[in-house]
Amino acid sequence: MGIRYYAYAFEADMTDAAVDYPRLIIGRDPLADAWGLPDGFVVGNTDFTQRSPQEDMLYLDKAWRELQQITSPPEPRCSGLEMSVFSGPMCEPESRPAYRMFEGHVHLRDGGATWDPWLRTITPAEVPEIAEDLDGITEADFSSLFDDPSVHDQRSDFVLGFLDKARRFVRGLEASGRGFVYMIG
Repeated sequence: MGIRYYAYAFEADMTDAAVDYPRLIIGRDPLADAWGLPDGFVVGNTDFTQRSPQEDMLYLDKAWRELQQITSPPEPRCSGLEMSVFSGPMCEPESRPAYRMFEGHVHLRDGGATWDPWLRTITPAEVPEIAEDLDGITEADFSSLFDDPSVHDQRSDFVLGFLDKARRFVRGLEASGRGFVYMIG
């Protein structure tokens, strides 16, 4: 079914537990939460209305890949003169603050048939900077991702919709002083 992105909010007083044990914050069945299905579903019908409230859970489906690409650090362009004997290249680019909420890759096992998810905790203190950066992402940031204009229009509309959901989610967390744990898996 593919690798997807799920984020769950937590209260500020749960920050230490969320940092130490991020899996405790993630729902038992994230796909069921996102698609409005009962826990442990095997077969069922749904209207795809998210079970968890929008302010408590963010589901980015597979759009997280493009959001990760847009916010990731650019490739370093070192001339070789910026080298330090002690630390190697000194031209390591900085990633955007929003990259912190999209960074990560699953660990593939069994030749790619299964995987271990990526988990990260975003503390309440990190949320405002991420929210500010998300607001600065525009459709122009997507232009380098898609070579075919027909794919660009269709895919960028898909990703922009999820970017808007991410903005609302993070701004809501900022207003309520909460953090979140996300899982790519």
